[in-house]
Amino acid sequence: MESSLCSIAHFPLSPVLCAGKMHPFGKEEAASVSQQFGFFCECLKRGEWELAQASVPQLHRGHGDIPKKVEEILQALVACPSLMRCGQYNSPQRLAWIWLLTLEKWLEWNLILDLQSTPMWSDWQTLKRCCADNPPVVMDLILEAKEYELCEEWGCLYPIPGEHLISLNQKHPLYLLESGDHEKALQLLQRISDPTMRLDVTERSLDQHPSLAASHFLANYLTTHFYGELTATRHYEIQALYVGSKSF
Repeated sequence: MESSLCSIAHFPLSPVLCAGKMHPFGKEEAASVSQQFGFFCECLKRGEWELAQASVPQLHRGHGDIPKKVEEILQALVACPSLMRCGQYNSPQRLAWIWLLTLEKWLEWNLILDLQSTPMWSDWQTLKRCCADNPPVVMDLILEAKEYELCEEWGCLYPIPGEHLISLNQKHPLYLLESGDHEKALQLLQRISDPTMRLDVTERSLDQHPSLAASHFLANYLTTHFYGELTATRHYEIQALYVGSKSF
């Protein structure tokens, strides 16, 4: 970790900075990613944290080992903040927290960009605009890739459309059930505060005809928590499920 921070001190000063300009904002297209990386490192050396953070979104487009270097530097900043200049109003602990948030965003947004089979977004900025202007498009992509944990994290930043929320609440527990993680699946179901939605999600999941173990879990959950709300047809289906399983 320390070696990643030490390498910053030996990175050549960006030509943009050498020209006497404080930063290349407004001329990002003209400045190469290598210059952006140099600017990022120079800001870190000077303790100009806000400027360093602002330059991070440009760097994932870098070719070669620049994105890897950036990720290693972000990890080092989280692990060893005391090695960097804190400035008058920052502590190592605060810096570690700031860079942890930046690292999480770096990993999360790059993962979304990597999910694209047909490129729709070339960088963080275009993806961020789409997240704000048309969240269903982004949500569809993540759900299709079955990146349910990423869906949960993305939903903390942007509103999840109603139908997509139901889909996530159904698919994520079902995925966990099929993986054998019944405890986590139960936690996700119990997290749904609206009983009507929880009933709908559980019934939808059972209607997907999952594995026998998952079906038994869902049937038990329905009869335990929603016995009075189940239709006669649903009760019959659950009874048939149990009878059928005994024949194996």
